[in-house]
Amino acid sequence: MSGLLSRVDRMPHAVLPLGGGFALLLLALAPWPSPLLHALFDVFPLVFLCAFAMRAPGSFPAYATFLMGLLYDALSGHFLGVTALSWLLADLLLRGRRLFFPGESFGRSWRAFALALFVAGLLQWALFGLLARHPGDLLPFALRLLFGALLFPPMAGLAERLQDGRE
Repeated sequence: MSGLLSRVDRMPHAVLPLGGGFALLLLALAPWPSPLLHALFDVFPLVFLCAFAMRAPGSFPAYATFLMGLLYDALSGHFLGVTALSWLLADLLLRGRRLFFPGESFGRSWRAFALALFVAGLLQWALFGLLARHPGDLLPFALRLLFGALLFPPMAGLAERLQDGRE
């Protein structure tokens, strides 16, 4: 009986990363009345995925990040693969960093996330510009960076609590 209860107790830890990522993806794709709100909710899935890649890498595999990016591209009408590639780049940068800096401070993690978000966002902006044959507006890019940096602490805390609950 305790084995069954143990599995039931671990179920939210297994479902939350994928289910939460998918829910935030749908939230980002919803029509928002303001470009500011769109920029805020548009960064939610990436921040969530990166927080889990940094704090609980076993709970959200890299291929799931790529598939979520493809789904985002397909549902939003963007060029297929651009978001997937940029999200995967951020994910892999943050996963690899964990190998070199185990047990690092939260401030260092936050800076690493901001750098990965900047690199991924710049790649996405450049690829969209190349494929559309004109440079995109930098304001949405800047807003995503700002909102992403502000949203990271609560998302990282959630990932940390989930990882602690698994152990």
